[in-house]
Amino acid sequence: MFEVDDYLRRHGFAPDAVWHAGDRTMRGRVLENSGFSLGIGEAASADALVQEFRAWVRSNRSALLELRQHGAAAEVDVGMTVGSSAQFTASIALAPEDLALLAEVGLSYRVSAYPCDDSDDEDTDEGITKAGTSEGGPVE
Repeated sequence: MFEVDDYLRRHGFAPDAVWHAGDRTMRGRVLENSGFSLGIGEAASADALVQEFRAWVRSNRSALLELRQHGAAAEVDVGMTVGSSAQFTASIALAPEDLALLAEVGLSYRVSAYPCDDSDDEDTDEGITKAGTSEGGPVE
């Protein structure tokens, strides 16, 4: 059986959230699997984010391969804000070697776009792409 707490401790990961099989959600549903959510980077541009992500995957290759050996589902979720007048759209471009790296370590890939409006830009620099990545998912 995969021990999520032991895995996180051995690899020195500081997760944003951890859940265990048998835990109850706020709505009362019992979770079937353990898992975690781990922030792995934030950058001012999509290109910088891809560079940071690529370096993180390479430096944590053995930890990711271990998840795969345990039959765990791992996913990278790239989140970004879109919809302001300064940045109406955004994109993340992965090269074929990035996709090969994801496949090698068993990571699926998701992009999540979060709407913002111009009032969200009052406290930030205009024209900056705020993007982040996280890794995690259900672990059995």
